Amino acid sequence: MKPFFALLVMQTLLSAAPTMQTGVSASPQVLNLWPATPPGPAAKVDGAERDLTKPDDKLIAGRKIIKLGHVSTPQMHVYLPEKTKAHGGAVLVCPGGGFSILAWDLEGTEVAEWLNSIGFAAIVVKYRVPTGHHGNNLNEQGNAPLKAVGPVMDAQRAMSLTRSHAAEWGLDPQRIGILGFSAGGETAGLTAILRDERLYAKLDAADEHSCAPNFALPIYPGGFYDKETGGLKPYLKVSQDTPPMFFVMAQDDHVNSLNCTVLYTALTQAKVPAELHLFTRGGHGYGLRPTLTPVTHWPNRAAQWLKDMGFCEASSDWAKAQTTLGNPADHLPRNVMQITAFGERAEFSHDSQRVLFLSKQYGDVMEYTIRSGKIRCLTQHFKHHGFNRVNMLSNGDYLLTGPDETFDATSQDARLKARHFAKMFVLGRSLTKPPTPLGVVAAEGPAVSRTQLKIAWTHHIEGEHRQTAISTGDLVYENGTPRLANTRLVLTTKDFPEGQRPKMIETQNFTPYDTAITLTAYLIESGHNTEGYTFDLETRKLTNFTRTPDDYEEVEGIFPDGQSTLVERNHSVGKPWPMVDAWRVWFDGSKEPQRLTRFLDFKGYKASNYVVSDNGRLIAFQLGISGDEAGVGYGLFLMEVETLL
Repeated sequence: MKPFFALLVMQTLLSAAPTMQTGVSASPQVLNLWPATPPGPAAKVDGAERDLTKPDDKLIAGRKIIKLGHVSTPQMHVYLPEKTKAHGGAVLVCPGGGFSILAWDLEGTEVAEWLNSIGFAAIVVKYRVPTGHHGNNLNEQGNAPLKAVGPVMDAQRAMSLTRSHAAEWGLDPQRIGILGFSAGGETAGLTAILRDERLYAKLDAADEHSCAPNFALPIYPGGFYDKETGGLKPYLKVSQDTPPMFFVMAQDDHVNSLNCTVLYTALTQAKVPAELHLFTRGGHGYGLRPTLTPVTHWPNRAAQWLKDMGFCEASSDWAKAQTTLGNPADHLPRNVMQITAFGERAEFSHDSQRVLFLSKQYGDVMEYTIRSGKIRCLTQHFKHHGFNRVNMLSNGDYLLTGPDETFDATSQDARLKARHFAKMFVLGRSLTKPPTPLGVVAAEGPAVSRTQLKIAWTHHIEGEHRQTAISTGDLVYENGTPRLANTRLVLTTKDFPEGQRPKMIETQNFTPYDTAITLTAYLIESGHNTEGYTFDLETRKLTNFTRTPDDYEEVEGIFPDGQSTLVERNHSVGKPWPMVDAWRVWFDGSKEPQRLTRFLDFKGYKASNYVVSDNGRLIAFQLGISGDEAGVGYGLFLMEVETLL
């Protein structure tokens, strides 16, 4: 491995990062935990279950949270990952809330979304609240405080029910863990420590299945530290059979961080695998919402721990009974690393130190810093309707494309319109103001000069419904406000020679010195062929540099020396939009095309949307899945280029 990439691997957080969404996209399967009135201490409810959030409640990462209260009917909300991602693991999720409410989205559904993104089934436990009034006195068995007995019963029941549905949901019964926050972290920890010491009498066949987690992740938990002894509370009996645990907490948390250290110490003394992450600052109750505070990026560490511990890998007995497919992200070559488990449409900053990307289709614009692994949102300071492209201008400002009005994201037609009739905006690099609209429609993504404030974009000729034209223009600033100037139509599909006219075209990049642009021509003469072209802006010469009548070759990022470009490539006879891998193609044909990725070796996957850093040393691309809408990605990857030459 080259020294540069080795350093990058060492300094970058390698695994999954949480999304910026407010919950999972699919509707969960909801099951009541108990056939009748739940056993054990009841919640002290006043009326119907409801959100108790107040208008002046504290925001978490700039957003409100759902504070679900008066829960008297415990449930489990089951979120299964896509089959192409699922590896059979599952995690029960216990939201926090001081045994008073449940932070339902912050520490529940948002966690389920993250777990699904890394292949785990997520079972969000809606345990009974409030129960805090029962206090800290122990139950009759002397193994749990009364305030936690009801929630732990609910978690144990959910664990047994999950195992009873393992075959139906495609789960490995030996890889089912529990994760919880704050009071939910205490609930998760107690459930793990008690293992099969059930707090209620078995009810039915479901309870014949174990209620013991295979692993646990208590996140900023309470309830473990004994102030009188300075150690672990005496009723917590840790042994070599206690499952492995992963802890996260901040030193300035108002809940004493010793709650983590005393349990970690006990696990270490019992020779139980455990990992502890203590941060200097971060407070309490951040969930998975990332900010610039390092503690909020704990999911990266957790995902790596889950992988290192083997909880992302199928046991041999379970694997024999499954038909799951391999994921290329688990079989990367040495010069490729995964940097996020969400996001799409990457773009490099001009200093090659940051990767810009979208959180999702019509989502926020994000920024990943390569050296630190930090992720921040660039578009959270203003209201918008989502974006489908981000490019960096030569002056450091951002060129965005996206819809300028609300649309029905559940409608395929509305989504296509939002992409093909998107508007362009300029977002100032200070990130203090909303972006300035340019008043121009851009179908798909624009091409942006590396050295000048010059852009080219694809659009529709009036009266046509396909992207059939390309225009160029200059960005000029007047009193700090950008606008387009010197716009001109430079190319339409009618400019292609007869017999080679495509139905659609799309610009991609400027060549060095901005004398030409690269572009893709789709569905040439009603066929399935897609070819890569350069177009000289001065001589108006069109040059087909791919010349592969039986292949799909869509132009992607250009190398800064201007001698070659990346293309999405695969055989396309009989299918206009095949699954693709990354290939490097030289404009003059002096070298044979070079295949750079092999995601197609894994059924149902592709590598797509490749860009090259300005220093020419890195390629960023995304993981795609068969059958998805064009451009949808499931995480970003970096490839070191030097090892390819």
